[in-house]
Amino acid sequence: MIDSIKNHFTDILGSTVLKVNSVSGGSISSAFKINTESKSYFLKLNTGGNSKQMFDAEIDGLNAISQTNTIKTPSIIHHGKFDRNHYLLLEFIESKSPSLKDFQKLGEKLAKLHEVSSENFGWETHNFIGSLPQPNKKNSNWAEFYYQERLLPQFKIALKEGLLKSVEIPQESTVLDSLNEILGNPSPL
Repeated sequence: MIDSIKNHFTDILGSTVLKVNSVSGGSISSAFKINTESKSYFLKLNTGGNSKQMFDAEIDGLNAISQTNTIKTPSIIHHGKFDRNHYLLLEFIESKSPSLKDFQKLGEKLAKLHEVSSENFGWETHNFIGSLPQPNKKNSNWAEFYYQERLLPQFKIALKEGLLKSVEIPQESTVLDSLNEILGNPSPL
């Protein structure tokens, strides 16, 4: 596998891949750090049935976050398929032990990101939560969006997998009443 990664990405990058190391942190995709003579890259590989759609959705999300100019996202270098793997190749961002100042800066940048708004809750396309499909049909009502697009799909998966019985799934009206009581009706704007 390492040799095929080296060969494939030497061609893609136009620079000799010197080293490929497996890195930890992901449970859905295999992850690697690729070193060339001048740069390092982060590679995600996945053979799952939804892997192309997962990476396409990840690219859309990274691009959308990047366009807010709030939080640094890794640059997307390339994506595609080789062998039986779909892949996403990103800029490698070196990790470090964060300081209190780093956490403060992250909090400020996350707050800025959450100031970016829309007319509706939801997204232009469906995406994934882990490897599970996550629908994103737009809705101006937060409680309805959260129930229909987040909770109900998970209830259906749990029911199908035998993790819940139908009597254990709360009625939509009960969930909506509880969400509205707890959260009110926040605006996406």
